[in-house]
Amino acid sequence: SSSSSRRWNKFRSDGTASTSANGDDGRPDSRASSGYGGEQIELNLDEIGPGGMGGDGDREAVVKDSKGKGGGMSPGKKKCIMAGACLLVVGGAVGAALGATLGGKGSGDGGPAESNNGGAETLGVGGRAPLGEVTEKDDAAQSVDADAPPPSSTYAEGSARPGTPGGEASVAKETAAMSVLGNRLPPESFASISDLAQRTPQSDALEWVLYDDPHVHDWAGLARTPPDADAEFDFVQRYVAMSIYNTLAGDGWADNGGWKTGEDVCDWAGVYCEGEEGATGSVPEAGGEGSQGGNNAVRRRLQEGTTASSSRAIKRLVLKENDLEGWIPADIASLTSLEHLELHDNKIYGAIPPYLYQMTQLKTLFLDKNRIDGQISSDIGNMVNLERLTLNQNRLSGQIPSEVGKLDKLEMLWLFENKDLEGQFPEWIGDLVSLQSLGLFNTKISGPIPSSISNLQQLEVFKVENCALTGDGHTALYDVPSLKVLGVAGNSELTGTLEGIERLTNLEELYLGGTQMNGPLPEGMGGMTKLKKILSDMTQFTGNLPASIGDLVELEVLDFGMNQLDGALPEELGSLTKLERVALYGNGFTGAIPDSIGNWENVLFVDMSKNEFSSDSGLPASIGRWTKCEYLAMHNAGIGGVLPAELGAMTALVVLDLSANKRKDEAGQWVDGTGITGGIPAEIGSLRSLQRLVLYENRLTGAVPAEIGQLSDLDEMLLYDNRLSGALPSEIGQLVKLDVLHLMSNQFSGNLPAEIGLLTSVEYLDLERNKFDGPLPAELGNMIELEALNIQKNYLTGNMPPELGNLMQLKQLTANDNLFEGQIPDEITGLWRMKELTLDNNLFDGTIPNEIGSMESLEVFTASNNNRRGSNGLIGILPTSLGLLADLKKFDVSDNAITGQIPAALGQCTNLEILYLHQNALTGDVPSDLGNLGNIVGMYLHINDLEGEVPEDLCRAGEREVQVDCTVACAEDCCMNYDSC
Repeated sequence: SSSSSRRWNKFRSDGTASTSANGDDGRPDSRASSGYGGEQIELNLDEIGPGGMGGDGDREAVVKDSKGKGGGMSPGKKKCIMAGACLLVVGGAVGAALGATLGGKGSGDGGPAESNNGGAETLGVGGRAPLGEVTEKDDAAQSVDADAPPPSSTYAEGSARPGTPGGEASVAKETAAMSVLGNRLPPESFASISDLAQRTPQSDALEWVLYDDPHVHDWAGLARTPPDADAEFDFVQRYVAMSIYNTLAGDGWADNGGWKTGEDVCDWAGVYCEGEEGATGSVPEAGGEGSQGGNNAVRRRLQEGTTASSSRAIKRLVLKENDLEGWIPADIASLTSLEHLELHDNKIYGAIPPYLYQMTQLKTLFLDKNRIDGQISSDIGNMVNLERLTLNQNRLSGQIPSEVGKLDKLEMLWLFENKDLEGQFPEWIGDLVSLQSLGLFNTKISGPIPSSISNLQQLEVFKVENCALTGDGHTALYDVPSLKVLGVAGNSELTGTLEGIERLTNLEELYLGGTQMNGPLPEGMGGMTKLKKILSDMTQFTGNLPASIGDLVELEVLDFGMNQLDGALPEELGSLTKLERVALYGNGFTGAIPDSIGNWENVLFVDMSKNEFSSDSGLPASIGRWTKCEYLAMHNAGIGGVLPAELGAMTALVVLDLSANKRKDEAGQWVDGTGITGGIPAEIGSLRSLQRLVLYENRLTGAVPAEIGQLSDLDEMLLYDNRLSGALPSEIGQLVKLDVLHLMSNQFSGNLPAEIGLLTSVEYLDLERNKFDGPLPAELGNMIELEALNIQKNYLTGNMPPELGNLMQLKQLTANDNLFEGQIPDEITGLWRMKELTLDNNLFDGTIPNEIGSMESLEVFTASNNNRRGSNGLIGILPTSLGLLADLKKFDVSDNAITGQIPAALGQCTNLEILYLHQNALTGDVPSDLGNLGNIVGMYLHINDLEGEVPEDLCRAGEREVQVDCTVACAEDCCMNYDSC
């Protein structure tokens, strides 16, 4: 309970334990200093061991430790949380008095209680007196009807209710409870309920069981000497369950049905008791009887009014994926019948508690997918009945203790994805003769795999990927015919061949990628007919793909990417009709791609890129049957031919990458006759799921079909370096999800369609090296996500539209080698993210915008050679705001008609590396401030009317190219062309 008014208040301010009787109003009676009226004594707890019993007759005991503070029974100087617990150190008449309290007439917090047996017999054995049997009706502490709702969690300050702390019956309950728990709990657990100074999940659990639990407890049976076995079992099991609930934040569990209620513990969600479905550790069907949701048969029994019995032992606890958070309490070790503990996929932290290793009856321990840290203790060797152990995906460190090798019943050992688990691969692994599944991947386990691994003749799963294993010891597993999964991928120093692997006729999955395994693929692999997955990318296998591979008719994944395989693909590949993933990229396969691969009607992913297939043939039309295929890549594969119209039937395609099939020779020159030819078929418009269309570096010709506009999910269209021609279709404006449009180096012509402005998601637009003409459409200003615009080397004319000033994300504008004219628009200076602005070789004849200095990110500005084809080029003066461009590295306005002086402010551009001002009409002295340009490597000021002298700092700064006219003074060996003056 959470209310502070309900905390056990057995202590006076002086630290002594009080058993004062309560007055009629339920509050402690100030007239009585002792509930039993006898002489008070003090006992030093330092002289009493855990659970110690003693006493000297009918005297009240007030127990203190050696410092005068309230004491307890645990070792050291613990405070006593309950008066009843403290009274365990005395016996005789005190025990008889307690027996009379429960067994005879008495008044506690709940008022008088009638007894059926009229008193208690005194038995002076061990200093303890048995307490009279009390029925539910007789005892005030048990007067709560089992069918009544739970008592309120709050009540008035100072008030009392039946069963609350403070009365003699409560003391008796506490006494009996603490006696039992003192014998049943691990010492550290008992300590957590013996210290009033610190409220713990365990003390809260005990308080709930004593005072809030609507369940009918046999308190009288608990108080007998010895305690009634059923009463003790029932009490301890409910307490431990509540301790687990509190310690692991049960109020926040995804499913806590039944917990913290009066129902039988066996009905609480995730609890399975003896004789119930699911109690044996087999995984029950979700939601059915025996599932984590509760045991419906038992619930029905309760609803029918049958008496609940908690004497059935908890055999299995399943709280997986249930939002548990906290540490595992040591109390759990008291569940001595628990055989299956499944707490995986939660937020449990801390080390594995030592007492867990003492639960020798455990058969299943699932703690994976938590936050458990520390090392695995050698005490794990005590868990001799353990069959399944999963500690994977935690934060464990250190080595696997050799004592694990003693667990000869172990069938499952999963320790994977503990990144700090280290040490040599264990030699004792061969002793685990019952082992069926071993998972050590993604750890730091190193060294060779011992040959004793072949002793594991029941092994079905062996996964040790991404460790630091060496040698070829894993090949000993070829003699374990039970093996179904073999995974050693990602061990870069693992060697060996596949010779003998054909003996693994039960193998279903093979993971070898990223190792140094080598040699040919054995023809006998065809006999491994249960194989479903072969993943062996980035290994060193050589030779042909054997024709017998066609016998692996169950194969779903075939991955030999990045090997050294060669030769033609066998026609028998077409027999693998269950294939879903094929990766044969990065080899040296030759010849034509067999038409039989069209039989892969279930395939989702195909990558045959980076091979040397024949350019005389291309994609077989039969691939049109791959209606489920989402990814098709054959870039750099050497294929030729035309794109089959049947591509349009592959309506699930998301990625189509047939790029770079035009080959280059050793000198980097294109080889004639290579690459895919013909046009882009109109049927491509049927690929409505397509997101990436990658066809660059081929020999495609003709126009882009208007049907391209139907690809409404397209993100990228890369068609550069082909021979495509004609106008860009206006339907391209329908590709509203497009991010990248790359059409460089084709033969497109005509005006750019205004609809291109509808591509408001495009970030990269490259139209370089085409034959587009006419004005740049103002609608480009709507492409507000544009970061790079490359329109160089076309025939674009007219004024550059001021709407480009709307492109606030623009970082690069490359517009050189066109026929733009007029003024560079002032609006462009608002593009403060711009890094590179290239306007060379146009016909601009206005001034450089005065506000160019506001382009604070600008690194490159070039506008040279605009004085061509009758244009005067740029005119006016260089703006002084240039000095604000702190990131400027290159500035080139050569071959124009700029006048006036070089502004001294240019000397503030200290990152400037290249300055081209030659062939203008500049006048005046070379400003001395240019000497501040310490990063300059080239300064070209010649063919102007400048005077003065080159700053000495430029000449002292080392190897630089400086060119000036003879009218400017320059130190010896400073200016490169000065010898002619």
